[in-house]
Amino acid sequence: MKIVREVSLISVGNFEESNDWSIIRAEIRDAISLIVHTYQRLLKEQMVVDGRALV
Repeated sequence: MKIVREVSLISVGNFEESNDWSIIRAEIRDAISLIVHTYQRLLKEQMVVDGRALV
């Protein structure tokens, strides 16, 4: 899974172009990536129980 599109719901002033927003956006992307990778790992672990594939 990956982020395929970002949509700005509110854009006022030049905050969207600021360094602060760049840092916040990177932290949000990292958090989403961590959740997705953890979820995918858990799914893979669930697919094998007692050495047998569940699928």
